[in-house]
Amino acid sequence: MVRLRKYLSGDLQTMLIANSFESGMRFGAFVVYSAVLGADLLGVVTTITALVQLATSLTQVGIDSSVISLGSKHYGAGEQERLLRLCHSGAWLHVVLGLIVSVPGLLLAAPLARIYLEDPGQVAALTLAFVGIFVTRLAAYVLSVLRTYQKFRHYAVAGLASAFVLLTGVAWLFATDGIDVLGIVVLTLLVAPAVKLVVGALGVPAAIFRPQLPSRERVREILSFGKWIWGTSLLDSGVRRVNILLLTSLAGFQATGYFQMASRLAEFLSLIFEPVRKYLLPKFTAIADRPAMRRALSKTYSRLGWTVLILPPAWILAAPAMRIFPGAEWMPAVFLFQVLIAARLLFLLSKPLAFVLFSLKRPEVQTYLHLLGMVIYMASAAFLIPQYGAAGAAWSIFVFSATLLVAFAVYVTRALRRPQGGGGEAA
Repeated sequence: MVRLRKYLSGDLQTMLIANSFESGMRFGAFVVYSAVLGADLLGVVTTITALVQLATSLTQVGIDSSVISLGSKHYGAGEQERLLRLCHSGAWLHVVLGLIVSVPGLLLAAPLARIYLEDPGQVAALTLAFVGIFVTRLAAYVLSVLRTYQKFRHYAVAGLASAFVLLTGVAWLFATDGIDVLGIVVLTLLVAPAVKLVVGALGVPAAIFRPQLPSRERVREILSFGKWIWGTSLLDSGVRRVNILLLTSLAGFQATGYFQMASRLAEFLSLIFEPVRKYLLPKFTAIADRPAMRRALSKTYSRLGWTVLILPPAWILAAPAMRIFPGAEWMPAVFLFQVLIAARLLFLLSKPLAFVLFSLKRPEVQTYLHLLGMVIYMASAAFLIPQYGAAGAAWSIFVFSATLLVAFAVYVTRALRRPQGGGGEAA
């Protein structure tokens, strides 16, 4: 038991350290190419990325999360054959759904470039971006299999290798004056995922890639479990991608570029909260009764309260930091960052409440509350973005995050006050 605890601790430490280095390299690459491209062209890259990611999320159906959640039980019970069939079926689902998204995307690349981007010169970038959808999906699936088989160190190496190739690729393009929309799209949406796919596949059992028909039972199992996860993920990612597309349509590429710079800065700072989120999920889902859930929430929020202290220094230091790096021309992104970092904090604070829903055996409620958040977001975005451009887009995301926090708090508070009953919720 001591050895097992030490081994798991080592794996966790490896993942945390690797995640920090990977995130740092990706953020460094972003800062370099965004400084060269400028707000307008960065807006084009961001819009192309949002288009392909939105298309991907439409058919994600929670495959990866289902395989991890269901497969981990088989792995822990030593049911290797059932685990292999589950992972193999998941691989087939990814291939089929990846083609369903990629092929129409390739056909639509030319009209999208001409009508939506208003730049026929971006056909090649859009085409390769839609090819990248297929590669990215397979890479994400390979990483989910590694986590299912608890090969965390191989998982970390795959992420590091991908980020290193991205950073060195951007550095090479910078040295050769080759940074443009096409080059960045190819690096971020095709090359980097391909590296992650190849390196990750080296640690995946070869039997998963053998050509054989998938198990219908396992396919139904994956889709049945993943539908609520997919619904929640689709609504969450859909709001963020639609926000970009609306901003591009209503305010132009320059506003989108400023918004993306602010968003990436806010995301980078929020990485310090990732270990907290990963730690809380298994802790909350393991709780059996409602009094224990209430105590866990009280203890969690008493310790998460300190996170609000990050806001004042982040707001104060944003302007001088932006002026020094990436440069004074990005100063319009300062206010956007200040709003978005507050939105990220609200989103973090809603997570413990969302995890309680899994303990209550009510994952569908999370989807319904995200649907409510999306409706309120669309109403605010329709008013704010045409009036205030990028600032309106930032405030719309803030409204979305605040809505989720309030909705989760109201529902979970009422649910925990109800008498403990039998059945699923008491399990």
